[in-house]
Amino acid sequence: MDVFVARQPIFDSRMRVVGYELLFREGLENAYAHSDGNQASAMVLSNTFFSENLEQITHGRRAFVNFTRTLLAERVALLFPPEHLVVEILEDVEPDKTMVGLVRELKKHGYRIALDDFAFRPEYRALVNLADMIKVDFLATPARERLRLPRTLGNKRMSFLAEKVETPEAFEEAIGAGYQLFQGYFFSKPVIVKGQDLPPYKLNYLHMLQLIHDPDAEVSQLEQVLKQDVALSYKLLRFVNSAAFGFKREIKSMRQAIVMLGFRELRKWLSFMILGKLSTDKPEELMMLSVQRAHFAEQIATVAYPDLPGETFFLAGLFSCIDAMIDRPMESILEYLPLHGEIKAALLGEANPIRQVLQLVMDYESGRWARLEGSRFAENESLWKALPEMYRQSVLQGGAIFQTHRRESMVQA
Repeated sequence: MDVFVARQPIFDSRMRVVGYELLFREGLENAYAHSDGNQASAMVLSNTFFSENLEQITHGRRAFVNFTRTLLAERVALLFPPEHLVVEILEDVEPDKTMVGLVRELKKHGYRIALDDFAFRPEYRALVNLADMIKVDFLATPARERLRLPRTLGNKRMSFLAEKVETPEAFEEAIGAGYQLFQGYFFSKPVIVKGQDLPPYKLNYLHMLQLIHDPDAEVSQLEQVLKQDVALSYKLLRFVNSAAFGFKREIKSMRQAIVMLGFRELRKWLSFMILGKLSTDKPEELMMLSVQRAHFAEQIATVAYPDLPGETFFLAGLFSCIDAMIDRPMESILEYLPLHGEIKAALLGEANPIRQVLQLVMDYESGRWARLEGSRFAENESLWKALPEMYRQSVLQGGAIFQTHRRESMVQA
């Protein structure tokens, strides 16, 4: 059985990731293969949690998972450790005595309870009293109601989570209204302030990106870029001397490292490292998302467009959040970068193969399964079968690279 799993980060007010909601789908068909949708959901949950290392997917943070009435009644949650799971009770679960009793049982075992897509009704009072979190859909809930809920139901032990927060403005509104947790891709949107100059260090790193993606750049010029930043030089030497390459002798010079690594891999590596420096004042998840998209897009391209260079898809994914890192419109940033015209067009939303793959990546990561079914790739059976593993690998690769980057930064500090 193909199990499709996407994840969406959940932040606190300081933009630190506290958990991930896991979005599940059994295949991409319009109907379940089972007559009972709850049974299918239980299989998806069990197969995913038992066949994967959950900590690899969530980086040790809590997993937020939707539970139907049947899943709650069958006590499926008790199969998983309470320190790793937040039980999200769906909005269509009727709060009768049986259900309240089941939730009390979960609380006694140490599970945290969230009420999903919450809209208050008096009969929900018993569940509200047991809940650790209340999730409010910021797109579907009227402004007055989403402001009222934390004021009327809030207490010291309960957190309010604003979900589907898609813009920085909505994030600020939620903070002002008293929400403590936030979900959505607002962190990947730029906050553009007119008349504000780009900080000199970011401008310098943009110039570095400009040079390393210049097709006419020479080894001596790339060597000079590295020598401008001691930290980059140090990381490159550590990278090429790592066990992953297994060179027989230690590489000691920048020129030697550049030659041994090769221009193509060096451009990818330097792009990642420089983007990491551009996003130092942003949530860590933004950089991780960029790396994840890069690997996912490159893997998809190997199946969808095997005759096109995978590097172009990698770079499109990697640069897809650069406007949020620099808080500048994508158009103005791309003026600096000598990227291939097709990559620039894709990043600006123009239809081409790179954009099609990038859109597939973004739809998958957001759990927009219906849009995936309607995409031009829907009939590519080999791609559909490979997507879950491609996504899993991109999450693991992004996390591993980012953790390595963090460790090296701590060593230098």
